[in-house]
Amino acid sequence: MLPQTLARGKEHILLIEDEEQIRIITEKILTRLGYRVTSVSNGKDALIQFDIIKNGLDLILSDVVLGGDLSGPDVIVSIQSQLKNIGVIFMTGYLKQELPGKLSEYSLLSKPFSRDQLAALIRKVVD
Repeated sequence: MLPQTLARGKEHILLIEDEEQIRIITEKILTRLGYRVTSVSNGKDALIQFDIIKNGLDLILSDVVLGGDLSGPDVIVSIQSQLKNIGVIFMTGYLKQELPGKLSEYSLLSKPFSRDQLAALIRKVVD
C-alpha cells in the first residue's frame, strides 16, 4: 500500500522512454499513483500520440536520449511549439553537467529514481 503522504494525482502524463523495463516500471508507478498514462518508446510515436491526446495532456515525462531520429529535447521543442505551457520532466542517467545547456530550464530526474522522488517532482511541476 502507498503511504497517505505520498503525492498523488489524476493528471494525464505522456511517458517517453526507450528502455522497455524502465518504461514498464515507471508506467506502473504512475498508474498506482493515480495518473492516466500514455506510454511510448520513441520520439516519433510520442508526436503521434501527442496529436491524439494534446487537449487532455498535463505533463510529459521523457528520457533525454531516445532510440530513433528524435531525442527527448527534440520532441519537447516540437510539442511546445503547439502547447507552450505543458509541464516537462526529463529523466536521465547522465550527470547534469553532461547535458546540453538548454535542458537546465526543465526539471531533471536522475536515474535511478525512487517512486517518492518521481511523485514529488510531478506535483512540483504540475501544481
